Amino acid sequence: MCFLHVLGGTGLFALVDLVSNMKLPNFAKWRWGTLDGVCRHLEKGGLESLRLSFDPAPFRKAKDQSQLNKVVEALQSEQWNVEFKFVSWFSNWLGAILAWVGCCLCHREDYEAGIAVECTQKGRLLSVAYEYADGKLQAGLAIAHAWKPHMFGGNATFVAELQGCVRYVVATAYIKLDFLDRIPVLCARLRQPGVRDRCLAAHLYFLVFSLVLFVRGASAPHPLRLIH
Repeated sequence: MCFLHVLGGTGLFALVDLVSNMKLPNFAKWRWGTLDGVCRHLEKGGLESLRLSFDPAPFRKAKDQSQLNKVVEALQSEQWNVEFKFVSWFSNWLGAILAWVGCCLCHREDYEAGIAVECTQKGRLLSVAYEYADGKLQAGLAIAHAWKPHMFGGNATFVAELQGCVRYVVATAYIKLDFLDRIPVLCARLRQPGVRDRCLAAHLYFLVFSLVLFVRGASAPHPLRLIH
């Protein structure tokens, strides 16, 4: 309230309205989705205006100045602003994928618009889960590859590091999603081009592999681990 009073005293009433509507959760509730929400609120809450108008003087009487100093340093730092830009994009990219898991196919547009939906079909997404995640991951990767140094403070090395971060996350995500692209879950995507043939080939391979093991009596890795 003291901070809002200070802003109001300087005539920044629009910024007061924006900041007062911000909802920042406590540290105990932090998750990827939480980070996404916080970044969204900061952007909508006029972070750039706050950086330009923040005056630490009214808070200098507080006993503990360490937190205030960190805030001042962050708001005055161009590098922090550049890093926030990436964190905001990154959390929104991953947050959209994570939030999609709880939606349904019949209200996809409502979910993307941030509209709360009550539906008994929530979570029934197995047939399209891999396709959706793959599309989002590839879209994010394409955006990252298009980044130029001038978009992030002119630092080419920093941009290369951000792009490497995105590539690593995409590679890790495909490892995590691999089970969706194998038998038996693969059978949920029979309507997608080429999936039926893959399932038939995998089933045939399973039968042949099992027959060979039976005849030879040899031990070998479970055939499902070898099916792609």
